[in-house]
Amino acid sequence: MKTVAAVLVGANKPLELLELETPKLKRGQVLVKMEYTSLCGSQMNEIRGHKAEGYIPHTLGHEGYGTVVESKSSRFKEGETVVASWISDCNFFDEKEEISYYDNILGRVNSGQCATLLTYAIINEYNLYSFEATDPELAPFLGCVIPTAFSAAEETLGEEMDIAAVIGLGGVGMALSIILNIRKETEYVYGADLDEEKLKLSGLPSIYNILNSEEEYVSHIYDATGAASSFNTFWGKQDKKYILVGNYEAVKFEIDPMDLIVDQKDLVGVRGDSYPLGSLLKNGVEIETSCRYESFYLKDFEKVKGKIYNLKDVNEAINNFGREMKPVLRMS
Repeated sequence: MKTVAAVLVGANKPLELLELETPKLKRGQVLVKMEYTSLCGSQMNEIRGHKAEGYIPHTLGHEGYGTVVESKSSRFKEGETVVASWISDCNFFDEKEEISYYDNILGRVNSGQCATLLTYAIINEYNLYSFEATDPELAPFLGCVIPTAFSAAEETLGEEMDIAAVIGLGGVGMALSIILNIRKETEYVYGADLDEEKLKLSGLPSIYNILNSEEEYVSHIYDATGAASSFNTFWGKQDKKYILVGNYEAVKFEIDPMDLIVDQKDLVGVRGDSYPLGSLLKNGVEIETSCRYESFYLKDFEKVKGKIYNLKDVNEAINNFGREMKPVLRMS
């Protein structure tokens, strides 16, 4: 069987759409006809040459939604719809992980355990989760952006939170703002983004409304920008905890140790696999999670979705990354 894949052939180069030969499945592997996938900051770092140089050429994407067409796993059957994620299901994790390689006229192309920017993708069983979505265009977000946002929210669950602020209202930041508002951990959630349209879409008041007032501080800051400039601007404005959320590859910054020692400022970092994805996909139905008695639905995260692109336009989606909400790629 042939598959069409968006392949990274070199740092800072456009992805190439290549027809690859799909290898035979090994034990624990599943062939998925991808319907929708998305792009993440991790892929942008790979494209920019910050990681994975030794694996080029290789396929990209680590969050998607599709239908099983062939399975060498007892957990999944033909015709089942699944979410694909880089987050491994710890309940079924097998240390004998299988790596997928595709062949074409250029030679071998690495695809790892989970890559979703292919029309037909071989994915290891522990990177798949059974799920039937009524909103399939949003379903890829369950593979990365939504669990990352939940990981950040879990970091502060139950803490006394007077005023919270979400900095960076891209995919993760927008999802996090939605979670915080539904949970109502605090009545006051502020936001900040260089793009005023994203702030307007979030419905959050600007953090500068509070920083420019007599209050001057917020209790918790969630920084989902992945940028040193943001940290340098807002670090110290929190009264209790500063949470770095998501991908900070190739980003460095400095802090004064006395902020931690004397002022008791708390700095933590979270990533997507801090929150078990299996807990979100509760029983494979539309309701994802009941957390502290609040229920979350996939449709709650509609604001995270940006423009929908066809696979042939993947490089346009890459060029627009960060200038709009999280892109969705239609794979067929």
